[in-house]
Amino acid sequence: MNTELRSDRPDALALGPAGEAVRCQVSCHFDPYADDRALYTVRAQGPWGAVEGTGGDAFGALLAVRRQVEPLGWLLALAGARRDVWPSGMLRQSGGEEGYLLLPHDAAGDSPLVPILDDAPLDLVVTVAEQEAAYDRWWEQRRSHT
Repeated sequence: MNTELRSDRPDALALGPAGEAVRCQVSCHFDPYADDRALYTVRAQGPWGAVEGTGGDAFGALLAVRRQVEPLGWLLALAGARRDVWPSGMLRQSGGEEGYLLLPHDAAGDSPLVPILDDAPLDLVVTVAEQEAAYDRWWEQRRSHT
């Protein structure tokens, strides 16, 4: 397998079950020769051990990793895990390595972009379910203002 390293975060933070912040390593690889939809692989190593998620885009692979560490009480303190970040379909089709910062009443195309593996403030990091619910609320508010 010939993959490209897209991001390597040996100093990423994770929020633990007791609210403690600890260092972990998170990396993202892209396989330009993949035969199926699993083009991206995100790996996270920390107190929970080593986990890996794959997906057709980096955001999907990150979601897969988060779904493995969350039941163990861990949240990754990355921009892709913020309650107010979500990529559009077009961003995901182009790799999903960035997401929109979802500002109130902004159309997704007007919102700032953030790399999903950048650091995130600990108070903005949420579970996948909470992030999905926040995106759904943002989307409904956006639709009601158009």
